[in-house]
Amino acid sequence: MKKTDADTVLVVNDNSDQLDLTQFILEQAGYKVLRAEHGAKGLKIATEKSPDLVVSDVMMPVMNGIEMCRRMREIPHLHRVPVLLVSALRVDSKSAIEGFRAGADDYLEIPFEQARFIAKVERLFERKREEEAHIQLVKAQNALRESRTELAYVRFALDEATIVVITDEKGRITYLNDNFCEISKYSREELLGQDHRLIKADHHPDEFFATLWTTIKSGNVWKGEMKNRAKDGSHFWIETTIVPVLDDDQKPQKFIAISHDITESKEAEESLKHSETYFRALIEKASDLISILDPEGRMRYQSPSITTILGYQNEELIGQSCFDYLHPDDLEKARAAFEEIIRKNNHPVEVEIRFLNKKGDWRYFACTLTNLLDNLAIRGIVSNAFDITERKLTEAALRESEERYRILFDNNPLPMWVIDTETLAFQAVNAAAVEHYGYSYEEFLGMTAADIRPPMAEAEFSDPADSLYRADLCKHIKKDGTIIDVEITSHELLFGGKCSRLILINDVTEQRWAEEALRQSEEQLRQSQKLESVGRLAGGIAHDFNNMLTAINGYSDLILKSLAPDDPLRRNVEEIKKAGTRSAELTQQLLAFSRRQIMQAKVLDLNRVISDTIIMLQRLIGEDIQMITSLSPDVGLIEADPGQLSQVLLNLIVNARDAMPKGGSIVIETESLYIDDYYANHHINVKPGDYVMLAVSDTGIGMDEETRQQIFEPFFTTKEMGKGTGLGLSTVYGIVKQSGGNIWVYSEPGKGTTFKIYLPRVAAPPKPAENAAGKANLQRGSETILLVEDEETVRRLSREVLELCGYKVIEAENGIAALNLCEVYKGKIDLLMTDVVMPQMGGRELAETMSQIYPQIRVLFTSGYTDDAIFRHGIIDIGTNFIQKPFTFDALARKVRELFDQPVETRQSVGPAGDELAE
Repeated sequence: MKKTDADTVLVVNDNSDQLDLTQFILEQAGYKVLRAEHGAKGLKIATEKSPDLVVSDVMMPVMNGIEMCRRMREIPHLHRVPVLLVSALRVDSKSAIEGFRAGADDYLEIPFEQARFIAKVERLFERKREEEAHIQLVKAQNALRESRTELAYVRFALDEATIVVITDEKGRITYLNDNFCEISKYSREELLGQDHRLIKADHHPDEFFATLWTTIKSGNVWKGEMKNRAKDGSHFWIETTIVPVLDDDQKPQKFIAISHDITESKEAEESLKHSETYFRALIEKASDLISILDPEGRMRYQSPSITTILGYQNEELIGQSCFDYLHPDDLEKARAAFEEIIRKNNHPVEVEIRFLNKKGDWRYFACTLTNLLDNLAIRGIVSNAFDITERKLTEAALRESEERYRILFDNNPLPMWVIDTETLAFQAVNAAAVEHYGYSYEEFLGMTAADIRPPMAEAEFSDPADSLYRADLCKHIKKDGTIIDVEITSHELLFGGKCSRLILINDVTEQRWAEEALRQSEEQLRQSQKLESVGRLAGGIAHDFNNMLTAINGYSDLILKSLAPDDPLRRNVEEIKKAGTRSAELTQQLLAFSRRQIMQAKVLDLNRVISDTIIMLQRLIGEDIQMITSLSPDVGLIEADPGQLSQVLLNLIVNARDAMPKGGSIVIETESLYIDDYYANHHINVKPGDYVMLAVSDTGIGMDEETRQQIFEPFFTTKEMGKGTGLGLSTVYGIVKQSGGNIWVYSEPGKGTTFKIYLPRVAAPPKPAENAAGKANLQRGSETILLVEDEETVRRLSREVLELCGYKVIEAENGIAALNLCEVYKGKIDLLMTDVVMPQMGGRELAETMSQIYPQIRVLFTSGYTDDAIFRHGIIDIGTNFIQKPFTFDALARKVRELFDQPVETRQSVGPAGDELAE
């Protein structure tokens, strides 16, 4: 049935892509389209516009398609509007059944083929017109009963029908319109009065006509398809509705047949059946892979060879997109070929693609695509694919082999060339030869191997070729005149059809130079080891040396205080004091050299510390690593031990260097920031406030989560045995925590590592206090001091100094002796002055025990040790309760008085530094 200009379709779908696609298909077919995004809007448009057909999705927001259909059936002028429901659910699903109950006329599953969709739409329009015609016929029957005017009814039927035939109760033709004459090839005169069986084609069985005749004779309407024969012997198909016209007794008086010509579609079906039979017979035994694709690339058919070639069963691929099985690298050219074939009807397009087989391997195919969408028997894109995998693999292997040898030759780091055995002419040279010898490719190919032989070589070899490729070690001359020592390895080969030799050159000139450099390096190594030993020695002798210097300098002070200004011995004692002072300075230099200084917090400019440290570390990281700094100019000040901070930077930068064996970049950044309550609440041991951030990032190998979780644990290391102690990062962690800061690490394998350190920002440092050493008045007192020192000379000196200052002093040679003394001593002890490291009982343990006996006692630690042993024995804030040996007369007097003048409740804790690091 042909469409009319009034054929309007309302499409309701909440999926915009599906809505656009459906509109496009309908408009291509010539229909006018109305749109709605959900059922409520669709119902409103239908009520206002009265469309001829509604195509609606089932599942939609606001109002689904089933509810919209049900409400349409309640509206009089929409009661008979056909409704086609579309859904991804099967036709036998619950939703489909509910849709039919709600009044839907048909149901179509998504995804659907365009042709099938249009066919359903056309069929619904045809059914609607048939029903309308039937209604009109019923009306005509009523009118006929009233007026008995056959002419009026015939005119009415002619206006509404395509093909009309009227017979009497015995089947004789009493009326026919021009359309029937046209399709049957008979004239009106030839048909009037004839039995309707005149056009019978003997296609249908007798039962078919018996059922038809029984139906209409009983007064019922018959609908169906019928094949007839025209006058010229040709056949035509009609879709017919036969309506009996009943008399007052409800007996058939006439029969009206309203028909539509469906010959074209039926012939297409027959042609398709015959074509498919022929096609299947042709390709079932084909060795190529033959496919039929729809315009979207979905597979509609696969030849049986799909199983032997790719391992799939046909039903596994039908309906699947061919692009889902193509290699990702081939998708672009495959889609381009497909778009081209859509534009070119009957014009083949060739393309090579890789298709995934069922085992998960890729197979190569040479595909020829042909557009047969207009062919009624095919209606698709035909792909004829030939498996070329073996050929491709052979070609790839050949290319790989050639490429491998070409790469080995061209990219060999050693110079290589091919020379003609007879003429010694260069036939080929690699890039290393060009770079190493200084000649261009063109220059080499215009030379012979004799041109690179220095004049001295002629005297060494009688045969010129001996110095070119038969000697294990010889000399060559570069373009710039440099003469080099080379080792030669050569092999015979056939090159360009000529006998040739492949020559490999190993320049050993630097190797000879390196031998001398190695001897110098060994000497430097021995010097370095000696310096390291000196460093260890410096730390080891610090304690004893400082004890002796304490005695020398202390007694010098005592003697000077007892001598008159004009005493002739005063000059000699002053020289002794100067020598002792210079010795103390020398001790500090040795300690700095051995990296064992006392750790003391100071207010620092972090940027300045970084700049000073980087200068020292630049040589350490190597030339293949780039050091980049991004230091915020207004970063602010921090309070930390500068030596510790330098150690933190050293450890992090060395770790970064070790993570980049092939070179890379290290970025050091600083930034001032504020940590708010939210961040602090979500990070353990973090307090809100102003911080200075130090970040050290590298482009190294990175680390996985398991490693990242353990890096701050003592003795954990990812380095080989003997390459690391596992204490570097745990030391960094301890220093940062001791400085009141926090450290975080961010890393992923292959993406480098970033350490971020947050240290509290402090205000500007106060002005330096007046130097107490300049005061002339000696700091005196009358309190009682318990002096504990295992070195007798230092103990005797300390006692004399303290007693000269007015203090009462009781002494003990170690911690055990001090505790025994306390048991018998009944007086008050105001201050404990004790060495840190002593036999039997150290100073920290003694201080803790004494604090229990004398809760208000003050403690002053002293030691000649300056490494971390001090902290292991009980020091935290060494700026207030520690005096380092050697100390002067005045320094000891001021320190003791300072502790006595300090309120007891504000004194610093004497707990171990390790306690904080263990938090």
